[in-house]
Amino acid sequence: MLLKKKSNRAMELLVVTVSPRTLIVGKVLALSVGVLIQMGLIIGGLFAGLKINSSKYSDNLKHIIEKYGFKKF
Repeated sequence: MLLKKKSNRAMELLVVTVSPRTLIVGKVLALSVGVLIQMGLIIGGLFAGLKINSSKYSDNLKHIIEKYGFKKF
């Protein structure tokens, strides 16, 4: 119960001291950064998987990878 009151009090202070536009911009920027981090992790995992498992790919898939300039895999 005490934690909830403190959380409500913190939110009240934020709403009173910061303009609504600033709050919205902050939320949008925070979510955008989160999305970029997730996309980076997904793409990084994809490239790591390509590099680790490249010896198990069929010849057709190896040809496609080389065609699009991923010769380092």
